[in-house]
Amino acid sequence: MQKRGKFYSRALIILALALVLVVGVIAQTNETAGNENANSLNEKTAEAVAENIISNNDLSNDTQKFIKDFVKKENINEEQIGFIGKIDLNNPPEEVKLGDKIADTNIAIYEVNYTKENENKKIFVVAYSSGEFKVPLELRPATAIEYLSFGETMETSGSLYLKTNTGVRSSEEKGYVMMDSGSITGISTNIEAVSGTGRINIIVYINGKDVGLRNQIYVDSAGVMKDYDKQSKDIVLFQPGDIISVYVETQGDVAWKDAINLVKIELEE
Repeated sequence: MQKRGKFYSRALIILALALVLVVGVIAQTNETAGNENANSLNEKTAEAVAENIISNNDLSNDTQKFIKDFVKKENINEEQIGFIGKIDLNNPPEEVKLGDKIADTNIAIYEVNYTKENENKKIFVVAYSSGEFKVPLELRPATAIEYLSFGETMETSGSLYLKTNTGVRSSEEKGYVMMDSGSITGISTNIEAVSGTGRINIIVYINGKDVGLRNQIYVDSAGVMKDYDKQSKDIVLFQPGDIISVYVETQGDVAWKDAINLVKIELEE
């Protein structure tokens, strides 16, 4: 009995930590109950969710008490609660939408059924518990992907910075100012060679410096050409306040026009 008590005490501490960090209410539904009494409502609720709920007996008294104390924050008193059960993650109710990688975490979802103002209600509480706390995959910082647009329509035989999608020409000091940290992970180019032969380099700059990511297009005849390059995250990094611009460098006697260029960035949110 002493070992069991210690186990429940330890589990309660872990659950408390998890609930403080990641517990949230993810769904709440109502069913009008008319004038039926609470006992009748609770019996019907238990029958309705039996397929999706692991037996109430599988929850320790400490766990049930902690959940009851927690839902008080949602103005749900203990005397209003008729049932607390743990959701079967392999067969969740329709109200609970689980991600594909839910099995990779130690998430537990509890359904709390209660009555309030003659209505039968239920609320779902999400908890993450483990001997060592690890952030579930769905709770890790997400990576946002964006594309910065650069281009030029006029015909030119020299080198120049491309314009942003506002029509303003970028430069060492002008371009897209980053508001978050992230990485540059790709560049794509569509450009028309008008005449001549040589090479066109489309180069990504951060704060006026070549970062090593570029498209190289070899020209031996007129026509529309394309190229793209991709690389992994965390190779070309930028910080808030950095300026991204794109420079077209020509080698030989190439004339070109109608450049359409995208720079792919991945932001850490």
